[in-house]
Amino acid sequence: MITWILAVFGLYFFNLMLVSYLRFTETGISKDDAVRIGLGPRDDAPSLGVMGARADRALTNLKESLPFFITFALLNLIKGGAADQAMTGAVVFTVARYAYLPSYMWGVPGLRSLVWMVAVVGLVMMLLPLV
Repeated sequence: MITWILAVFGLYFFNLMLVSYLRFTETGISKDDAVRIGLGPRDDAPSLGVMGARADRALTNLKESLPFFITFALLNLIKGGAADQAMTGAVVFTVARYAYLPSYMWGVPGLRSLVWMVAVVGLVMMLLPLV
């Protein structure tokens, strides 16, 4: 379970850095301005482009589901029972969340919602052994 928790945190960190990266690369500002803005208080940070805004919304969605995942994962670790179902749920959630980011950024109609639903199924699989 620890592996999957770390994998989800890795995705969170990657998504967080991706939004920052896209904020400065999509707008076409010079490297000097990007460094000046990045090292400062970011009062005049450039707005996000289309891909950056999608990555930011995917990050917001991950922030909303992360507390549930971490809670269920830790409670299953503490409880110790039904480890197979909880572990499978953690894998399903993690794989779906990794697929969610590119599916959101590419903007394929319906795919993002389908992947999100698969992640929710993973969370339910982690919850069931706890009740």
